[in-house]
Amino acid sequence: MRLRTAALSALAALGVVLMLHGFALPVPAASASPQDFTFASMTADYYLGRDAGGNATLRTVETLVAVFPDIDQNHGIERAIPLKYGDAQLDVAITSVTDGSGSPLPYSRSDADGFAVLRIGSADRFVHGETTYRIEYTQRNVVRSFADTASDEFYWDVNGTGWAQPFGTVTATVHLEEGIAGSLTGNVACYQGYAGSTDRCDITRAGDTITASAHDLGGYQNMTIAIGFDPATFVDPPLLKNSWVFAILPWVLLGLTVAAFLLVLWLRVVVWRDAKGRGIIIPEYSPPDDAYPMLAAELLQRGNSALPAQIVRFAVARVLAIREYPDKPKNERYELELLAGWPTVPESERWVLTALFGTLAVGGRMTLDGGDTKLGDRLAAHRAKPSRDVKALGWRARPSSRAPRILGWGTFLVAAAAVAVWIAGNVNDVQLTGLWLAALVCSLGWIVILALAIPPLVMTQEGARVRDYLYGVRDYISLAEKDRIRVLQAPGTAERIDVTDQSAIIKLYEKLLPYAMIFGVEKEWIGELGRRYAVTEQPEWYTGANDFGQVSGFNTTIAATHFATTPPPPSTSSWSSSGGSSFSGGSSGGGSSGGGGGGGGGGGW
Repeated sequence: MRLRTAALSALAALGVVLMLHGFALPVPAASASPQDFTFASMTADYYLGRDAGGNATLRTVETLVAVFPDIDQNHGIERAIPLKYGDAQLDVAITSVTDGSGSPLPYSRSDADGFAVLRIGSADRFVHGETTYRIEYTQRNVVRSFADTASDEFYWDVNGTGWAQPFGTVTATVHLEEGIAGSLTGNVACYQGYAGSTDRCDITRAGDTITASAHDLGGYQNMTIAIGFDPATFVDPPLLKNSWVFAILPWVLLGLTVAAFLLVLWLRVVVWRDAKGRGIIIPEYSPPDDAYPMLAAELLQRGNSALPAQIVRFAVARVLAIREYPDKPKNERYELELLAGWPTVPESERWVLTALFGTLAVGGRMTLDGGDTKLGDRLAAHRAKPSRDVKALGWRARPSSRAPRILGWGTFLVAAAAVAVWIAGNVNDVQLTGLWLAALVCSLGWIVILALAIPPLVMTQEGARVRDYLYGVRDYISLAEKDRIRVLQAPGTAERIDVTDQSAIIKLYEKLLPYAMIFGVEKEWIGELGRRYAVTEQPEWYTGANDFGQVSGFNTTIAATHFATTPPPPSTSSWSSSGGSSFSGGSSGGGSSGGGGGGGGGGGW
């Protein structure tokens, strides 16, 4: 018992001693991230020159010294190098990737989101401690002309604002090729910090060499240098947005689309027109022999009144009788009864009777019920017949023209070209209003022009003859009573119409009633008929309302009725904001960190 107590006391004392000396049991470490490392330094050597055309060239040698943890966390680093400076392509070409001793390192390159991303290292091994990476690459178009400083400038981000890791020191040395130093303006500047910072850093010139450095840069902090040259020291880089393909072609395509639209409008308004006819309308007192009401309504494109006008034609011809029941609901108010005279109906019109009654039998009755699907199906089955008959008779026809094919294919090619230019602009990051505007307008224009370029059914000379005759009927109906009598007493008609025979006048006026309905003047004409019925007898073809004038409601009601049909069956990266470029120069002191070209960023992997 004493030994056990002594042993326990000794263990307790040992635990206290271990705790006092900082010894403790291990605890699980926080999850390690490939971005948890630092850079001791970055040194960039820039060799700035000109090619034979005067364009700026740059050879860059970057030496980055990374400090990785001792644990197996990192395989290497990633370096993101911007591919553009403003609108200018930099033509980035990687020359070599080596370690501190010059031995080649494995790497891969992928271009995405405006950056050339180098992944340096091997997936089969980890790196630990201080590791050196040396990257050499070339670029073009690295100098820009700035209006505010009236100079050309090498305005360049060194490490870039896209690194999450801090840098102990960043040093940049610009080596000017022979003949360039003489064009220096003497304005040089260095900026450090986050993007937009105007904090200055050290920069000096010694002959053809300019050196700048910054210390203790935190994550996402950068060093930027700006060196001024006389205007026109370098040739401005060719910009894609200034290329005729992007700057001019979209507007040409837009103009072609507008021209095609105006052409198709001209065709429809001026060329594809109804025939003029004889140009003089003569009042006609009798309906045309070859244009029954539904055919006349189709020719004149007054389809709403076609069916009620045709029914009234049958009624006044004593082929059927119209029965009105004012006390019933609207959809049951009108009933038709087939009379014995139906066999006298010409074959060209008999289809209407079949559509209304189904089976033609004397005494057969049917109600003009908008909810009757059987009636609706029969009418729908014959809906296109008047249009077919108008074309078959040669009253309307489509003009023969190659314009639809030419305009359709032409505007399609224009739209395809506009869309292709817009896509090419997006791929190359060319931001011009004309690109998307041309693509949108040309594409919509193609669809609109394709529809408008289909020749409409226009009235032929024969159709115009029938139309003018129908207009003559309209004008006769619109005449005053004394003028109508004068027409009936004209030399060509006096022997055929006895104006003192009320029965003959009524029959004539009854025949004109369907055409009055087509032209929308049935109320006046029914009033005229009603006055004549008052001194003779009420019509047997219409019964129901005490006042015959109420028959005008038949046209309004039936024209507004939509007959139902049977429905069909149911059918079954962290550096994405880095590498920006300013619109203002920085060599005179008005710049900032991250305002130049180059830079970029990177991280670990």
